[in-house]
Amino acid sequence: MLPVWLLCFALWVCVHCSTSPLLLVLSLDGFWYKYRSLYKTPHLDQLATEGVQAEYLRNAYVTKTLPNHFTIATGLYEESHGIVGNAMFDPILNDTFNESSRDPKWWDNGHSLPIWVANQLHGGRSGSMMWPGGDVAIHGASAHYAQSFDASYNFSERVDRVISWFLDPREPANCVFFYYEEPDATGHEHGPLSPATGARVEQVDALVGELVAALKRAKLWDRIHLLVVSDHGMAPVTRVSALDEVLPEDSFRAYGTSPVWNILPAQGREHEVYTRLSEAASRLHFRVYRSNEIPPEYHYRSNARILPILVEAEPGWDLVLSKHADSENRTYGNHGYRPSLDWMRPMFVGRGPSLRKGHRVGPLANVHLYPLMGHLLGLPPWPSNGSLHAVRHLLQPAPSNLPLLLAAASVFLCTTVGLVALVVCGQPRNNSSQEDEEPLLLLSA
Repeated sequence: MLPVWLLCFALWVCVHCSTSPLLLVLSLDGFWYKYRSLYKTPHLDQLATEGVQAEYLRNAYVTKTLPNHFTIATGLYEESHGIVGNAMFDPILNDTFNESSRDPKWWDNGHSLPIWVANQLHGGRSGSMMWPGGDVAIHGASAHYAQSFDASYNFSERVDRVISWFLDPREPANCVFFYYEEPDATGHEHGPLSPATGARVEQVDALVGELVAALKRAKLWDRIHLLVVSDHGMAPVTRVSALDEVLPEDSFRAYGTSPVWNILPAQGREHEVYTRLSEAASRLHFRVYRSNEIPPEYHYRSNARILPILVEAEPGWDLVLSKHADSENRTYGNHGYRPSLDWMRPMFVGRGPSLRKGHRVGPLANVHLYPLMGHLLGLPPWPSNGSLHAVRHLLQPAPSNLPLLLAAASVFLCTTVGLVALVVCGQPRNNSSQEDEEPLLLLSA
């Protein structure tokens, strides 16, 4: 009877595995949503044809890389998750943060729960291929598979590692976050409308095609939800202004990166610093806010790391600390400006068994990706600034439970038949003539 039990177990495994959700989130840093209409992106276009796409993502302020990757991962605005810039100062910790900071004190504020951690708390295994924060212990654990950022790994090598995590025979991942630093680097160097950036965008699209081909070879394509996102767009920069044209060096400290700076005035000099900045704002093409006057739509007030004064350059301008900065090294593209600026808007495309086919929606706030990802993984909801209601129109209509019930019934029936057969066939046989005749008597009764 062993073959019957093996058949039952195999059937259960098939039913279970065929419905286990997989999620792969690929971030293409600095992929402005209009790149898809300006340049040739056939692989992203094919994903959109087979799945869903948003007109663009509404990202979080400041529109920088680390803050928005952590917003996508947690569903929280920057004032709530605490990564308020690629560089920042915490007056409570009396310490500074930069892009290489991995100490949990910066990332784990007690209520931010990245999807990769939530997935593991509920029995899954997560991977982070260079995603900001994925290699940091949050709620006591980083992603099970975690590769820190290393530009020496090319895209193909990263794909191979990610596929190996999904296919690991003992500890397979069911959720992986994958970061790639282009076309951001090229956009910074040459600007969003340059031929070099156009060529890079088309190369990145080809790499997306390479990833899709690898998922198909690995027999993962029919099970996986692939979300391709970005953190921000890219704006052309042609002019530069400097803070030291306005402020004495000993009157302030500035934290952040152009075009947005958090300003910490020297003790007793806040009024002086604010007044000097306000008087120069129009001439030097920037905006200045006290922290309690920052526009509410920025969701960028309620955190100690947001310092007393915020300065934000106007689009097209870089804002540097010193006018002696080498102008030959300034960027020709930048980001960080207000999210409502068209240049800052990133892209979103998704494809998978639970997502609708060929469905296009309007603008989508990136905080809503968090409940969407949790839903795709079958996780219970966790408090965030996002809403599952806002993304339900991306999902396939709820399927009938009939196929699952039939599969469960098949497993139950097969198991029952096997058990009965085991009991019946396991009875000792007696060759006496009387007992041989008893079944006939019962049948005739």
